[in-house]
Amino acid sequence: MTRTDKLVAAHWGVARVRMTDGRPALVPIVEDMRPSERMADYLAGRDGAERLLAPKVRAGYLRACREGRDPALTREDRGREAFVEVEWEEALELAARAIERTYADHGPSAVWGRSYGWKNTGEVNNPIGLLRRLLMLKGGFVQTFNSYSTAAIAAIQKVIAGSGDPDVPPAAEVLEHAERVILWGADPVVTNDIAWTTTLHDTAKVFEAMRTKEGLEVVAVNPVKPETLDVTGGRRIAPLPGTDAAFALGLVHTLLATGRADRHFLETRTTGFETLEACLNGRLDGVVRDAAWAAGICGLDKKTIRDFAEELAAHRTMIMLGWGPQRARYGESTVWAVWALAAALGQIGGRGTGIGTRYHYSSGGAGASAGRGLPGLPVNVAPVGPVTHPERLPKPLPVAAVADVLLNPGKRIRCGGIELEYPDIRLVFWAGGNPFAHHPDTGRLVAGFRRPDAVIACDVFETATTKYADILLPASHPLERSDIAGIGGYAARGIVRSSQVFEPKGNVLSDYEIFRRLAAKLGLEGVFTEGLDEQGWQRRLYEEAVRREAAAGLELPDWDAFVKKGIVFFPEAVPGPTALERFAADPEGAPLATESGRIMLASKRVAEAGLEDCPGHPAYLGEPSKPGEYRLVSPKSAWRLHSQLDAVTRRAHNTDGCEPCWINEDDAARLGISTGDAVRLSTPRGSVRAAAVVTDRVRPGVLALHHGAWAETTEAGEREDGGVRLDCRHGAANVLVPDLPTSGWSRGNNAAAYDVRLERL
Repeated sequence: MTRTDKLVAAHWGVARVRMTDGRPALVPIVEDMRPSERMADYLAGRDGAERLLAPKVRAGYLRACREGRDPALTREDRGREAFVEVEWEEALELAARAIERTYADHGPSAVWGRSYGWKNTGEVNNPIGLLRRLLMLKGGFVQTFNSYSTAAIAAIQKVIAGSGDPDVPPAAEVLEHAERVILWGADPVVTNDIAWTTTLHDTAKVFEAMRTKEGLEVVAVNPVKPETLDVTGGRRIAPLPGTDAAFALGLVHTLLATGRADRHFLETRTTGFETLEACLNGRLDGVVRDAAWAAGICGLDKKTIRDFAEELAAHRTMIMLGWGPQRARYGESTVWAVWALAAALGQIGGRGTGIGTRYHYSSGGAGASAGRGLPGLPVNVAPVGPVTHPERLPKPLPVAAVADVLLNPGKRIRCGGIELEYPDIRLVFWAGGNPFAHHPDTGRLVAGFRRPDAVIACDVFETATTKYADILLPASHPLERSDIAGIGGYAARGIVRSSQVFEPKGNVLSDYEIFRRLAAKLGLEGVFTEGLDEQGWQRRLYEEAVRREAAAGLELPDWDAFVKKGIVFFPEAVPGPTALERFAADPEGAPLATESGRIMLASKRVAEAGLEDCPGHPAYLGEPSKPGEYRLVSPKSAWRLHSQLDAVTRRAHNTDGCEPCWINEDDAARLGISTGDAVRLSTPRGSVRAAAVVTDRVRPGVLALHHGAWAETTEAGEREDGGVRLDCRHGAANVLVPDLPTSGWSRGNNAAAYDVRLERL
């Protein structure tokens, strides 16, 4: 019997792959506080039928290139015809030709190279970084701002608290001091299973300990019962999706009306309270936003709202606000209203109390670290040679505007008070991401992807995105190459060298080798590689980290010792006070980076932007659904990271190839639906087939279709708005969701649909 252990890192954690007579098994490292079940799925995904195992070119595009015709004239056939396997030389030559032609004829303003997505964990084989580095050497590309995760919350929190992502007290401090933990649209047990780099699941034990902590109760505010509540215990209040702002404003009105609001905090540490109070009391528009008003909107009893306000005021409370509620129309106002509630309670800046918006991501609240982490591949490099039409390069655009940009060159929009103009995109190059999973209104994105002259995709798998490309560049699976990665999320926990476990399958190359060869085709190999291979870059990044940590007084092992051990951990540090804690203690001496230096409950800057969908103070702007229509939410799945692993986990969690759709028992009874039945969800944008799961985990009037199912679609004609109507046989939620911005302030993405029809098939 032969046995070897190899250390590997993924978004779900660090583990050893133990090979016994050629058979792999996973052994978690002891430092992982809650090893993820998904690591086994990650291991299995390498052998999936969905692997992209050879370079391919769309048949019509390839034929046009070989015959000397313009391949752009075949753009309408994207997604409608087969691909042809080619050799690497031809695939890279065609990709280089498309890149050269675009830059020569139109310049960097015609290149969409943002390539948003979760990529893989390593820093050297980071396809997004490699692509950006290459395109910057060519002269740049259209830059973007925001993220699909946090666009609305980050933009409005900069207004409210002076930071898009304010630091939070350690989760252990919350456990020690708080008496109420409010999971407002957050499910940290699910979403902390992953991290942008890799994770030790540092805060898992804290949430587990909440179940038995005397005097502590967890309350979830969510139309869908979060899995965290199964771990922590507690109860749920379930307002209708999209009504969180009304719920929060009703709570604030109740606190003021009953004398339970902390007026001293509001008067000494906030700006705009007078405007907010006038809104609540009806002095602005005649509408009194009390508990009765909120109850009629939220689908709750007014007594529930009044009692909850009393409960929050009577206990030391931490509101853990998730990112789900802000991924909807008027998401900025939702965040602002919950901050107003936290301010009215007067507990912001207290020991383990107030409001925190990162406890559910990358082990936010895990505490402090003495290390700074691992640097990444340099991407902001100077162009080589003259750049064609640099004056056409627009200001950075909202990242979630991609479909709108592709469909509407020359269109002018306003975002946060700034006027922006869309360029004419001729080349889309996507690497390490799947926009057809994370972007709303898949049918509109299909129409958008048929506009450019060329679409290039680099991926490990054949996804919905590769289906609508022209040239496919197959990357090796992360288990088929080595790399180096940081450990941890908000707190850097160490550095790990992820080993190559298997030989590459098929005719694939590592991401680094793909972009090295493409750089050579473009005459940029020397400046792209700087004379280094993959191992050389791993060493450079690690030794840069060694120098950086040494300057801060932390000694790390040298490269050879690190390679031998494979992992190094940073010591913990004593966390200092957060900016909000310093401000609460001394508002004059430690002001926030806001318009007034205080927490902003109303903003002149936002008001002067003149946005109907984001006024200068917290507001509820939603509308009720029509009779017979359901509200669809798409929570994060415990089985996937966005769309990653869907090809594996669907085998265990799907019924007849269909994603589960959670339906409330009352709704199911009325429609004659039972668990396991095939159902169709429809909106004006398209339809999806799903498998019914009848459950009390979702409130009446609401459907839950978890985010990330692959869009396996057929086209059913063109819509009046120019998008393509799609029918999805697998259950991809974004086929149904409208591509509407959260508001004109951030123009973030939407992840909910409130006009869904449901039928049993």
